[in-house]
Amino acid sequence: MECFAAKSRAGYGANKEQKTNQDAYIVIKGLNDIKNLWFFGVFDGHGVNGHLASNHVKDFLPCTFLHPTS
Repeated sequence: MECFAAKSRAGYGANKEQKTNQDAYIVIKGLNDIKNLWFFGVFDGHGVNGHLASNHVKDFLPCTFLHPTS
């Protein structure tokens, strides 16, 4: 049995206003069809578009492992 957990929460700005949660994570079991190879990634966004950046990395970083360039 495999178990894992993730928890994330938004921070607060200088004036105590709630910010958008800019964190993203990914879990891939069996990366590159290797049974016991897991990939865990945690991506912490910062700035106005931090949520876009962290989600972009989440979406595209695994492709570099699956289809590396020569």
